[in-house]
Amino acid sequence: MVKEWVRWGAGPRAGQAMILTAKARALLHGKFAVTPEDIEAVAYPVLRHRILLNFRAEAEGITSDQITRHIISNFITNKMTLFAPKFSIPLAASS
Repeated sequence: MVKEWVRWGAGPRAGQAMILTAKARALLHGKFAVTPEDIEAVAYPVLRHRILLNFRAEAEGITSDQITRHIISNFITNKMTLFAPKFSIPLAASS
């Protein structure tokens, strides 16, 4: 799906933005570590303008949110559940 409809994907700054916004969201919700739910919540606004669709996607009415939903459903739900006990992004760098 992604290879068929994406002309240009998100770069390293998108990953950085997703981590920082997920950390902020976790902190605002009183948590000290990022959860997969935090990543899912910030993925749409972070990736929405960073995924450039090709002509085929635009002709078929595909949106970047649909691509993001596909990525989340295939990656986060499948991979993160396997690594959930190990998955944690600390809010502050340890010294």
